Amino acid sequence: MKRHLLIAARLLLVAIGVLAVILLVDWRTVVVIPPGSPGPDARIVDVPTEFAVLETTSLDDGRVQARFEDGTTETVPADWIRPGLLSVLGDADAFWLLLGLAIAGVIYPLQTTRWWALMRCRGISANWLKTLRLVMAGAFCNFLLPGTEGGDVVKAWGVAAGSGRRIEAVMSVMVDRITGITGLILLAAIAGLAAEGVGAGTELGRWAGWTMLLLVTVVAITFVFAGREWIRVPQRLDRFGRGLPSRVIAAATAYFGHPGALVSATLLSLLVQTLLALVAGCCARSLDAPIELSVILVAMPLIFLAAAIPITWQGVGVMELAAIGLLVGDGGVSVNQIVGMLLLYRGIEFAWSLAGAVPVLRGGIRIHPHRTIEPAGSEV
Repeated sequence: MKRHLLIAARLLLVAIGVLAVILLVDWRTVVVIPPGSPGPDARIVDVPTEFAVLETTSLDDGRVQARFEDGTTETVPADWIRPGLLSVLGDADAFWLLLGLAIAGVIYPLQTTRWWALMRCRGISANWLKTLRLVMAGAFCNFLLPGTEGGDVVKAWGVAAGSGRRIEAVMSVMVDRITGITGLILLAAIAGLAAEGVGAGTELGRWAGWTMLLLVTVVAITFVFAGREWIRVPQRLDRFGRGLPSRVIAAATAYFGHPGALVSATLLSLLVQTLLALVAGCCARSLDAPIELSVILVAMPLIFLAAAIPITWQGVGVMELAAIGLLVGDGGVSVNQIVGMLLLYRGIEFAWSLAGAVPVLRGGIRIHPHRTIEPAGSEV
């Protein structure tokens, strides 16, 4: 019964998020007439008023000729026009999209190297190319499961099967994810505090910077406590889990003896998260959204963290609401540009993840070969 209630609650949250985005988006191109200006019917409006537009033609003087639903045409300032979502996507600059696609292509080898190094330092033999194939398979499966962590399940199975060290193999995926989130938090902290230092910070930057710095400190202290075995599993819980909880803690804290690998993995994560934010920035730039790079570097980690909650597919609805709340304001950024930016960002990720569809469909996502048992009496 409780499981059904949880599923129902999650579906309700999904519906609320998607519905809110649908209602916030302008599906049709409109002209927003400011107070004190005449509308297409020649009447002066007292509040900002929207009028649907069938067609727009850009003029050389920074103005736009708009044709309204009643057939009349008016020449209005270009900043009065709010293009519909499909129009926004249709006008995307191909150069910035290709640049974002190229930047995204660098991310997967970096993620592979990070995970491969974490496995190697614990004595888990893994071929780098096979690890890359499994990383790409995980990226593809992220589009099939709720949230953005579905690929971790596939990666954990692919590395654990046939390894002979299943707990250590699975823990390598978990530690890889922890260093990834740490890099995400570090990016928000550094970008937020740096933006404040150069005078370009906003309330978002200051809040995110100090909050994320505090989170990094808490994570570091917790890891030190765990590594020194100051955090123990209660005996009852250990007996109930047949010793598995203690083995998991032991496998995780074993990384305490490899500080170099952890620091390198965290720095790689910081670079990966920066590149991911730049990909989103390229998507925003392709739509001519007036978002500063410093703001992108602060906001995108927070938006990525919202997407990590396994509620909706690729964080649909959750990411949009978080991005709208963080980025839409007095800077001239529209809801349509934010939603369009995230759609294009997911499109770039999906384009690269298709490389992982082949091993998934062929069933070849294991890093280690199948173990076979020799029949009794066979010669070696």
